[in-house]
Amino acid sequence: MEVPDELNHTCCMDFVTDVLENKIFLKSFNIIDDFNHEAHDIEVDFSLCSNCLVWVLNHLINKKRKLKKIRMDNGLEFIGHISNN
Repeated sequence: MEVPDELNHTCCMDFVTDVLENKIFLKSFNIIDDFNHEAHDIEVDFSLCSNCLVWVLNHLINKKRKLKKIRMDNGLEFIGHISNN
């Protein structure tokens, strides 16, 4: 893995899941800068749909973050469809 030498060069994104005491699942979508490990964005909800993830990524781009690379695993959570609702 390449070690970035500046901010906004490489970010990683992934999901984290937790279960509350009452057995309700929480999911968070995290975008973290690999250079300084600062969170660009963390979205937390009971369910995160693909429209939400697209909104987060568009918001990140609109904040003028010129990310050169985004790393992610090939997990099933990144397979989805955008709804037109």
